[in-house]
Amino acid sequence: MVDATGNPGSIARSFFDYSGYRSAPALQCYSNCDKALPEDAINLIILPYGYAWIFPRGDLLNVGVSGFVGIETQRRDLDTLIKRFGLKVVGKIRRAVFSVGGPLPSVKSGKVVVAGEAAGMVMPFTGEGIRYALYSGSICYKPNYQKLWDKKYRSKLRRVTRWLKKILSLPSDLRMRIIKEAPVSLLLSLFQGERPRTNDMLFLLNVLIGSAAKIKRM
Repeated sequence: MVDATGNPGSIARSFFDYSGYRSAPALQCYSNCDKALPEDAINLIILPYGYAWIFPRGDLLNVGVSGFVGIETQRRDLDTLIKRFGLKVVGKIRRAVFSVGGPLPSVKSGKVVVAGEAAGMVMPFTGEGIRYALYSGSICYKPNYQKLWDKKYRSKLRRVTRWLKKILSLPSDLRMRIIKEAPVSLLLSLFQGERPRTNDMLFLLNVLIGSAAKIKRM
């Protein structure tokens, strides 16, 4: 039996350890715009608590806000985004959640396996889950499913989850400074689950040490 029911899983909760499973809220809608975007374009706007997005979906635009903050703040920022880009909402604004706690420790228990977001297989920084859902779905029937998953993606998602917790523990102004000033290579490594380069780690250390010294002087 395969549980691929998405967030937060249903059948699998009776067989697996979900104590570390965490979710973050999101608001999403579709809209029209007088100025069309290229079909392969995606706009990401970094926010102190998360990010907003705009990308084409057929004849409409998929627009949303997500992150670690209350729905009221997300709704305010979504309204601002809609006004700033001259968007016209089509239909309702939907509320959803996505997994941010990292993958479950185990994805197989007896004759039950769990795949995709039901197993926490989502990149926490970006909310991307399609890649991991497709991969886990393509191998979940194999006897060595756990080994294959662990080897390809588990360590990357766990690494990103640890970094996300560290960054969220920082003041919002410091988080924004890191995002604005960080080398592109550092942001890519955080978004993709890779190990940051030595120079990128030095950048983070300098920012954190400088911030600590500033607070101490105050």
